[in-house]
Amino acid sequence: PVRLVRPKQKGNYKPDAELDITEYLDASAATQEISARVGDFIGPGGIIDLVYSAVFTRGDQLVKKEVEAETKLPLVDDYRGSWICTTDLLSLLLRGCARGNVGTTNGDASQNSSWDGACPVGMLSTESQGIPLAAALKNPQCPVWIIHGGDHFTVAWAKSMPPSDAGAEFTLQHWNGLPPAGPRLATLEVKAVRGAV
Repeated sequence: PVRLVRPKQKGNYKPDAELDITEYLDASAATQEISARVGDFIGPGGIIDLVYSAVFTRGDQLVKKEVEAETKLPLVDDYRGSWICTTDLLSLLLRGCARGNVGTTNGDASQNSSWDGACPVGMLSTESQGIPLAAALKNPQCPVWIIHGGDHFTVAWAKSMPPSDAGAEFTLQHWNGLPPAGPRLATLEVKAVRGAV
């Protein structure tokens, strides 16, 4: 079932706030209601409603178990006085489970294939983060990448899949919604000296 959740009193996100939880067993009814709530999701507090809905749909105990098995971080983490999204939350929103391991290997050194076919978009990160990314995230089904810059996530996309050969040139659009550098949409001209990695 899909559970859409929001506070009964609009804007009341206190820990003791009463929640309006609506459950949908029918996919078309859920899709229709999600479409009707898009304005709410992009408005003030909308991201909290989206996170509530993702957690309640997955089940809070299962989310907790998945997080404890992977990163042991909360879904959002206090970083220098700001609440930032973790890869666990990103995973929950993108593929419906809170297993935030985006690396090439699991904790037992086995190959991490959990992202294979699980999400049509990818992720890019700097090697300075110290974790080589899972292959499925570097080479997604759609030309959309979430970019982990170290302290927050941004998004980049292309009109079509970039060529993979060495020296290929292509254009990306990059959105950074976080001040002070954003909100900003930038056009990036890329020359892939080594091709796809």
